Amino acid sequence: MTPLQPRPPDIAQAGAISGAILAALVGADPLDIRSRSHWVKFVDYSASHSAHWKATKNNRLLIQTLGARHVKLLYVTGGNHFSWGGASWAILSPPANRYTEDFQAANSSVVYVLRVNGLEFLFTGDIGPPVTREVASRWKAKRLGRATVFLATHHGSASGSTKDILDAIDPKWAVLSTGPNTYKHPSPAAIARLEAAGASIWCTAVNGTVTARVSAKGSLSWHTSRRPEPWWSATQHRKTGVCVGR
Repeated sequence: MTPLQPRPPDIAQAGAISGAILAALVGADPLDIRSRSHWVKFVDYSASHSAHWKATKNNRLLIQTLGARHVKLLYVTGGNHFSWGGASWAILSPPANRYTEDFQAANSSVVYVLRVNGLEFLFTGDIGPPVTREVASRWKAKRLGRATVFLATHHGSASGSTKDILDAIDPKWAVLSTGPNTYKHPSPAAIARLEAAGASIWCTAVNGTVTARVSAKGSLSWHTSRRPEPWWSATQHRKTGVCVGR
């Protein structure tokens, strides 16, 4: 099986898609962007994230690095579509002219579905329950079907990965992008919802960098930098390792 060329999308702890046009700005390492700059064409984020992202030293360094590499910043809204390298992206949220205040930065997260050779990957950023309900409604209205992979909302926070969205997308796999933190992510409630939805779960605290690769024929394979089996197996109904105390 030959992977997509150029480099197929990765689902990593940063929540970014490496080697793709589109990147979800949820904590990407500027050094990673710097070392892979020849793969990054432009970065997509929402308007209210501009001030929000410049609020921390690491994020300011990221913005500076992107600028130094002449990476175009593209502000998107729900309904936008992109394609590149055999993959396509559909932006589901935020709607135009909504969630534009700094305090609404979480709900202005770019929510998008990535389609690669018949498989669908859903990324929801840090959206809260009201936006999650809107996204779930759009998913069902567009009859998008089952999500092969779901990047758990907001690192597995208690208010994320709600039953609304899980019922709509019926994920086969979920990825918890998390590590030691003071916010108690991932929450037992979110984990329980993901398990009840029937998803097998990768946790970056256990598995390290988690990479999903899609072959030209639409087969999905997983690669990790540490433990090779998912933290929670939906088929075997067991956990392997400890995901931030869980």
